[in-house]
Amino acid sequence: MSDFKYKGSLFYKFYDAKSSQTLVFLHGFSLDHRMWQPQIEHFSSNYNVLVFDLRGFGKSTIPNQIYSHHDDLFRLIKHLELQQVHLVGLSMGGRVAIDFTLEHPTLVRTLTVLDSSLGGYRSTVDFSIRIDNNIQKAKESWLSHQVFEYTNKTPEISTKLKLMVSDYSGWHWLNDKKYEIAVDNAKGRLNEITCPTKILVGEYDLEYFKNIGQYMHKRIENSEYRLVPDSGHMSNLENAEFVNDVITQIIKS
Repeated sequence: MSDFKYKGSLFYKFYDAKSSQTLVFLHGFSLDHRMWQPQIEHFSSNYNVLVFDLRGFGKSTIPNQIYSHHDDLFRLIKHLELQQVHLVGLSMGGRVAIDFTLEHPTLVRTLTVLDSSLGGYRSTVDFSIRIDNNIQKAKESWLSHQVFEYTNKTPEISTKLKLMVSDYSGWHWLNDKKYEIAVDNAKGRLNEITCPTKILVGEYDLEYFKNIGQYMHKRIENSEYRLVPDSGHMSNLENAEFVNDVITQIIKS
């Protein structure tokens, strides 16, 4: 395993199992690579595993110029000389995974998105957080948002969320999407995705994310849509065994 700062910007960990297959995990908003610990523990002994903190999150530096999360991932994959990857993303990380697949389809062997957002899909949920010059209160408000309502019923997972959010800089709340370039029309390009795709949504996640999942499934030909039992928005943590089994299935398909 190696810990690096990639070009002084992206903090990543690469678990090198000397495998011919690599899994890349992309975290959700306000979180960081630590949310994937159950998947790291499960997969890193048999597969190469890459996790990193997206720009402005975790230990990665905050944005100070035009950037895109999917381009950051592209440069990181090239830096590590990876040929193809199994891509997994949750929530915002799912959006980034979709963007990356649309922009670099030959690099993606399989795609798995969990409780994913989608570029160009209008939100029916108010995700805005009032700052009022108090980042700590903003974090508390975010952790009590309805998106985490079911997740917070499990104290152990709620504690993990609080730890990661406590380390979040809050930069994106203060700057909105300043500098970020995303694939805004991803919603209209889903038919371009041809790799095997798994679309997972927590059984008790918001209807908004279930609607996105069903929308994607109808437009991505080689896809499967499944609900993750006994899970809310953080399905990879709430039912890690189920999620790991699905990822294993798609890797071996």
